[in-house]
Amino acid sequence: MGPIGLFLTGIVDSSSIPFPVELLLIPLTLAQPAHLLLYVTLATLGSTIGSAILFGLARRFGGHWVEKKIPPRTFRKIHAAFENYDVMAVAVPAMMPPGFPFKFFVLVAGLFEMSWTNFVLTMFVGRYVRYFLEAWLALRYGGEVVTMVKHHPLVALSVLVVLMAGGYVLGKVRAARHPVAQE
Repeated sequence: MGPIGLFLTGIVDSSSIPFPVELLLIPLTLAQPAHLLLYVTLATLGSTIGSAILFGLARRFGGHWVEKKIPPRTFRKIHAAFENYDVMAVAVPAMMPPGFPFKFFVLVAGLFEMSWTNFVLTMFVGRYVRYFLEAWLALRYGGEVVTMVKHHPLVALSVLVVLMAGGYVLGKVRAARHPVAQE
């Protein structure tokens, strides 16, 4: 569905079903580099609308609904971030790559009734920065990476496996150092 699919994917990804927008943004950008700003803007608009839906639901249904969706320890950490830095507590997660628990921050922003204007502007800027950097990096290095993977698939697979194993081990070490208190 091209650019329209990118926009709709942004809405769905940020409001409900996780689906990395990059899976559409990067191939579209590589296919038509002149449309980089259009693709980044569509992805950003979709993501901002999807996030606004989730934000509105959190405002509407309140604490009990939000607390069912977020582990208690995570909720406390995000709550502490919002106490001092509400805009940054949305902006930084909005710029993080896929896999970061971004929706938790959107829910807490809605729960603590961050203003709609601050939320939408912060979300738009944060997502725009993220998608622009990803699209630019894809243009800058995408062809080289694709060529490397085609010619050396075992090396690419090995790097992926090592990164995944490293992430798993790091998570286990961190969990052992900071066990979750019984709620």
